[in-house]
Amino acid sequence: MNTVERFNLSLLESGRAQPEIAAVWKEWRQGGIFSDFSLSLKQRMTLSAGHAQEGSSPALLSVGAESFVAKCFGPDWARSAIVQEETPDPALERLASAGYHSAILNEPNYDIMSVTCRDENDRWMQLLYERLIVPLPLAGGTVRLIGCMTAPIAPIRWLPEQYSPLIPD
Repeated sequence: MNTVERFNLSLLESGRAQPEIAAVWKEWRQGGIFSDFSLSLKQRMTLSAGHAQEGSSPALLSVGAESFVAKCFGPDWARSAIVQEETPDPALERLASAGYHSAILNEPNYDIMSVTCRDENDRWMQLLYERLIVPLPLAGGTVRLIGCMTAPIAPIRWLPEQYSPLIPD
């Protein structure tokens, strides 16, 4: 079963978040302009459009080559994400969308996601990860992006080839 458990943002101040999540939170709290983020953070984040229809995630604009998402779906997918605009699993997109809509409304979102989804080659995997989604104004403030940092809590668990989401593993 796929789940999203949203957490109070105050937990980010307590030091319990994964290091990459805490680093994005710190940078965002210091001004939130994406151009000011360190290069290592930028390479591990995804960037999305600042708008989306209800029930769907915003279009992907960039996937950091070192991001957890790129590890899940592969480097070829990460390089082509601007064309594909979403992950290869529509169910994951729907589940993930609420967090993005919070950021679109200028409210950061911090949660843990536990999902079984498939990659672009239809291989099934189980993922458990922390996620921080923040609104990111660009220098000048006229355009806003949505930045997302995901950090694995557990390694990617690849499921057997014969796995079916209708049959519990």
